[in-house]
Amino acid sequence: MEPFFCAEQSRQSGIDIIGTASEHQVYVAIACPPPWERNEMQSKGIPAALRDLCEEIGNDYDRYQTRFLLIHNESLKQDDSTPVLVFRKPSSLATAYDKQEFHLENIHAVAPLVRQVVMGEPGEITPVEVPSRDILICTHGSRDRCCSRFGAPIYHQARKLMAEMGLENTRIWQASHIGGHRMAPTAIDFPTARYYGYLDSDSLKSVLTQSGDLHTMETIYR
Repeated sequence: MEPFFCAEQSRQSGIDIIGTASEHQVYVAIACPPPWERNEMQSKGIPAALRDLCEEIGNDYDRYQTRFLLIHNESLKQDDSTPVLVFRKPSSLATAYDKQEFHLENIHAVAPLVRQVVMGEPGEITPVEVPSRDILICTHGSRDRCCSRFGAPIYHQARKLMAEMGLENTRIWQASHIGGHRMAPTAIDFPTARYYGYLDSDSLKSVLTQSGDLHTMETIYR
Protein backbone atom coordinates (compact mmCIF):
# COMPACT_ATOMS: atom_id res chain seq x y z
CA MET A 1 0.00 0.00 0.00
CA GLU A 2 1.28 3.47 -0.90
CA PRO A 3 1.95 5.73 2.13
CA PHE A 4 -0.65 8.47 2.63
CA PHE A 5 0.52 12.07 2.96
CA CYS A 6 -2.15 14.61 3.87
CA ALA A 7 -0.07 17.39 2.29
CA GLU A 8 -0.38 15.71 -1.12
CA GLN A 9 -4.14 15.37 -0.80
CA SER A 10 -4.47 18.97 0.38
CA ARG A 11 -2.42 20.30 -2.52
CA GLN A 12 -4.36 18.22 -5.07
CA SER A 13 -7.64 19.48 -3.63
CA GLY A 14 -6.58 23.06 -4.32
CA ILE A 15 -7.33 24.24 -0.79
CA ASP A 16 -6.69 27.97 -0.35
CA ILE A 17 -4.12 28.40 2.42
CA ILE A 18 -4.39 32.16 2.91
CA GLY A 19 -5.17 33.02 6.53
CA THR A 20 -3.81 29.76 7.97
CA ALA A 21 -0.72 31.24 9.63
CA SER A 22 -0.53 31.68 13.38
CA GLU A 23 0.71 34.94 14.82
CA HIS A 24 2.66 35.45 18.01
CA GLN A 25 3.98 38.50 19.79
CA VAL A 26 7.40 36.92 20.34
CA TYR A 27 9.26 34.09 18.62
CA VAL A 28 12.28 32.51 20.30
CA ALA A 29 14.31 30.27 17.97
CA ILE A 30 16.96 28.19 19.74
CA ALA A 31 19.77 26.43 17.91
CA CYS A 32 19.62 22.75 18.82
CA PRO A 33 20.51 19.92 16.42
CA PRO A 34 17.95 17.20 15.65
CA PRO A 35 16.63 14.60 16.17
CA TRP A 36 13.72 16.35 17.86
CA GLU A 37 10.93 14.69 19.78
CA ARG A 38 7.29 15.24 18.79
CA ASN A 39 7.20 17.89 21.51
CA GLU A 40 10.46 19.59 20.57
CA MET A 41 11.12 20.82 24.10
CA GLN A 42 11.22 17.20 25.24
CA SER A 43 14.19 16.57 22.96
CA LYS A 44 17.39 15.13 24.39
CA GLY A 45 19.38 18.31 23.80
CA ILE A 46 17.04 20.53 25.86
CA PRO A 47 18.07 20.98 29.52
CA ALA A 48 15.39 20.36 32.14
CA ALA A 49 15.53 23.98 33.35
CA LEU A 50 14.78 25.30 29.87
CA ARG A 51 12.09 22.68 29.25
CA ASP A 52 10.28 23.60 32.48
CA LEU A 53 10.58 27.32 31.78
CA CYS A 54 9.14 27.00 28.27
CA GLU A 55 6.25 24.98 29.69
CA GLU A 56 5.62 27.66 32.32
CA ILE A 57 5.55 30.39 29.68
CA GLY A 58 3.38 28.29 27.38
CA ASN A 59 0.86 27.68 30.16
CA ASP A 60 0.47 31.46 30.51
CA TYR A 61 0.29 32.21 26.79
CA ASP A 62 -2.17 35.10 27.16
CA ARG A 63 0.47 36.94 29.16
CA TYR A 64 3.62 36.13 27.19
CA GLN A 65 2.29 35.28 23.69
CA THR A 66 5.57 33.54 22.91
CA ARG A 67 6.31 30.72 20.48
CA PHE A 68 9.43 28.61 20.93
CA LEU A 69 11.12 26.90 17.99
CA LEU A 70 14.24 24.81 17.55
CA ILE A 71 16.45 25.56 14.56
CA HIS A 72 19.54 24.03 13.01
CA ASN A 73 21.89 24.48 10.10
CA GLU A 74 24.95 22.25 10.13
CA SER A 75 27.01 24.73 8.12
CA LEU A 76 26.29 27.53 10.62
CA LYS A 77 26.94 25.43 13.72
CA GLN A 78 29.67 26.69 16.03
CA ASP A 79 31.01 24.40 18.74
CA ASP A 80 31.63 27.30 21.10
CA SER A 81 28.34 29.12 20.61
CA THR A 82 24.59 28.52 20.80
CA PRO A 83 22.69 31.10 18.73
CA VAL A 84 19.26 32.23 19.90
CA LEU A 85 17.11 34.45 17.68
CA VAL A 86 14.37 36.56 19.25
CA PHE A 87 11.75 38.21 17.05
CA ARG A 88 9.36 40.65 18.70
CA LYS A 89 6.33 42.29 17.12
CA PRO A 90 6.69 46.08 17.45
CA SER A 91 3.95 48.06 19.15
CA SER A 92 3.86 50.58 16.32
CA LEU A 93 2.81 49.97 12.73
CA ALA A 94 5.68 48.21 10.99
CA THR A 95 6.34 45.74 8.20
CA ALA A 96 8.75 43.57 10.17
CA TYR A 97 9.47 42.16 13.60
CA ASP A 98 12.30 43.55 15.71
CA LYS A 99 15.14 41.06 15.91
CA GLN A 100 17.74 40.35 18.57
CA GLU A 101 20.37 37.65 18.22
CA PHE A 102 22.34 36.18 21.10
CA HIS A 103 25.38 33.91 20.96
CA LEU A 104 25.51 31.97 24.22
CA GLU A 105 28.21 29.77 25.67
CA ASN A 106 25.97 26.70 25.49
CA ILE A 107 22.33 25.70 25.58
CA HIS A 108 22.33 25.71 29.39
CA ALA A 109 22.61 29.50 29.20
CA VAL A 110 19.35 29.81 27.26
CA ALA A 111 16.97 29.65 30.25
CA PRO A 112 18.42 32.80 31.92
CA LEU A 113 18.18 34.57 28.55
CA VAL A 114 14.52 33.56 28.16
CA ARG A 115 13.77 34.92 31.61
CA GLN A 116 15.38 38.18 30.55
CA VAL A 117 13.86 38.69 27.08
CA VAL A 118 10.44 37.07 27.58
CA MET A 119 9.62 37.49 31.27
CA GLY A 120 11.40 40.82 31.72
CA GLU A 121 13.60 39.65 34.58
CA PRO A 122 16.92 41.47 35.17
CA GLY A 123 19.81 40.20 33.09
CA GLU A 124 23.01 41.30 31.43
CA ILE A 125 23.05 39.10 28.33
CA THR A 126 23.62 41.42 25.39
CA PRO A 127 22.70 40.80 21.74
CA VAL A 128 25.16 40.71 18.86
CA GLU A 129 24.79 42.58 15.59
CA VAL A 130 24.03 40.13 12.79
CA PRO A 131 22.04 41.85 10.04
CA SER A 132 20.28 38.99 8.31
CA ARG A 133 17.12 37.61 6.87
CA ASP A 134 16.30 34.24 8.42
CA ILE A 135 14.13 31.67 6.66
CA LEU A 136 12.93 28.77 8.80
CA ILE A 137 11.77 25.64 6.95
CA CYS A 138 9.89 23.02 8.94
CA THR A 139 11.53 19.57 8.79
CA HIS A 140 10.01 18.20 12.00
CA GLY A 141 9.22 14.65 10.91
CA SER A 142 8.54 13.30 14.41
CA ARG A 143 5.65 15.78 14.66
CA ASP A 144 4.26 14.89 11.24
CA ARG A 145 5.92 12.87 8.51
CA CYS A 146 4.84 15.39 5.85
CA CYS A 147 7.24 17.88 7.41
CA SER A 148 10.27 15.66 6.80
CA ARG A 149 9.01 14.08 3.57
CA PHE A 150 8.49 17.46 1.89
CA GLY A 151 10.33 19.93 4.14
CA ALA A 152 13.77 18.31 4.18
CA PRO A 153 14.25 18.37 0.37
CA ILE A 154 13.15 22.01 0.20
CA TYR A 155 15.58 22.89 2.99
CA HIS A 156 18.49 21.38 1.05
CA GLN A 157 17.30 22.99 -2.19
CA ALA A 158 17.18 26.36 -0.45
CA ARG A 159 20.76 26.01 0.75
CA LYS A 160 21.88 25.02 -2.74
CA LEU A 161 20.06 27.96 -4.35
CA MET A 162 21.57 30.30 -1.79
CA ALA A 163 25.06 29.23 -2.83
CA GLU A 164 24.29 29.35 -6.55
CA MET A 165 22.73 32.81 -6.43
CA GLY A 166 25.21 34.24 -3.96
CA LEU A 167 22.51 35.74 -1.77
CA GLU A 168 24.01 37.74 1.07
CA ASN A 169 22.71 38.32 4.57
CA THR A 170 20.21 35.46 4.26
CA ARG A 171 20.31 32.30 6.34
CA ILE A 172 18.35 29.10 5.90
CA TRP A 173 17.43 27.03 8.94
CA GLN A 174 15.57 23.79 9.39
CA ALA A 175 13.02 24.30 12.12
CA SER A 176 10.73 22.41 14.43
CA HIS A 177 7.00 22.46 13.81
CA ILE A 178 5.61 25.84 12.73
CA GLY A 179 2.07 24.59 12.13
CA GLY A 180 0.28 23.58 8.96
CA HIS A 181 1.76 20.19 8.10
CA ARG A 182 -1.11 19.72 5.62
CA MET A 183 0.53 22.54 3.64
CA ALA A 184 4.08 21.13 3.73
CA PRO A 185 6.66 22.21 2.83
CA THR A 186 6.10 25.21 5.09
CA ALA A 187 8.38 28.10 6.04
CA ILE A 188 8.52 31.40 7.94
CA ASP A 189 10.48 34.30 6.50
CA PHE A 190 11.85 36.59 9.22
CA PRO A 191 11.93 39.44 10.08
CA THR A 192 8.66 39.94 8.14
CA ALA A 193 7.19 36.75 9.70
CA ARG A 194 5.55 35.81 6.41
CA TYR A 195 4.36 32.21 6.35
CA TYR A 196 4.48 30.05 3.21
CA GLY A 197 3.20 26.59 2.28
CA TYR A 198 3.11 24.21 -0.69
CA LEU A 199 6.64 25.30 -1.57
CA ASP A 200 8.35 23.79 -4.61
CA SER A 201 11.54 24.61 -6.51
CA ASP A 202 10.04 27.50 -8.48
CA SER A 203 8.12 29.13 -5.64
CA LEU A 204 11.10 28.65 -3.31
CA LYS A 205 13.24 30.67 -5.71
CA SER A 206 10.59 33.41 -5.76
CA VAL A 207 10.63 33.57 -1.96
CA LEU A 208 14.41 33.67 -1.76
CA THR A 209 14.75 36.39 -4.41
CA GLN A 210 11.55 38.22 -3.39
CA SER A 211 10.44 38.20 -7.00
CA GLY A 212 7.97 36.38 -9.23
CA ASP A 213 4.39 36.68 -10.41
CA LEU A 214 1.37 37.34 -8.22
CA HIS A 215 -0.23 33.98 -9.00
CA THR A 216 2.74 32.14 -7.50
CA MET A 217 2.43 34.15 -4.29
CA GLU A 218 -1.32 33.51 -4.13
CA THR A 219 -0.75 29.75 -4.11
CA ILE A 220 1.91 29.67 -1.38
CA TYR A 221 1.21 32.68 0.88
CA ARG A 222 -0.41 31.79 4.19
